[in-house]
Amino acid sequence: MRLAVGATRLAAERGVLLLHAHGYRAGLVGALARWMGCRSRLVCTLHGFPPGPTGRPPAGPADSALLRFIGLSADRLIAVSHAVAGCAPGWRAADGAGKVVVIPNGVALGPERDEPRLTSAGRLVLMVGRLAAEKGALDFVRAAAALASRWPGVAFAIVGEGPLRAEVEQARMRLGLQERLTLVGRADARPHIAACEVLVAPSRSEGSSLVA
Repeated sequence: MRLAVGATRLAAERGVLLLHAHGYRAGLVGALARWMGCRSRLVCTLHGFPPGPTGRPPAGPADSALLRFIGLSADRLIAVSHAVAGCAPGWRAADGAGKVVVIPNGVALGPERDEPRLTSAGRLVLMVGRLAAEKGALDFVRAAAALASRWPGVAFAIVGEGPLRAEVEQARMRLGLQERLTLVGRADARPHIAACEVLVAPSRSEGSSLVA
């Protein structure tokens, strides 16, 4: 609420014509600012929405109501994929009003880099993503365990950090993958992607994956 009050005051003081809210929380701040009387036009970009208890959308009732509030308050809604545009609760009416536009993520290609050497095994199967329920990190660990005995020459790795780090570590130990699965942590994913044989996107919910 404090952020919305500040945005409303700043927009009035500086004569701001357009507010761009990037993401779910920023969209909520912008919608509250409009509700408080902010006269600036509001554009909201969403990459996804809060996942439900299974890691998949739709979100819970409270988040669904807040997304509907954002959709009603904004002048234009940008979704990074048709999946986001079609699943966001309360956006159908906004879409019918011509508010929703799909603009896919752009991916910047950097210079070639030396390939990292994660393990002594031959081929690499890689996941890149936040260690969170909606990204399917534990699903990747379980799949690695199921395939490890069948693919003795394959190594597995995850690039990313997140709230499930401890659970992923525990699953790695419990399933006996200490020598087969490397948890890289937060790192530049591009050289790891260049080095892998297979890039896995096990997400349960994804707006428009920057990795895939």
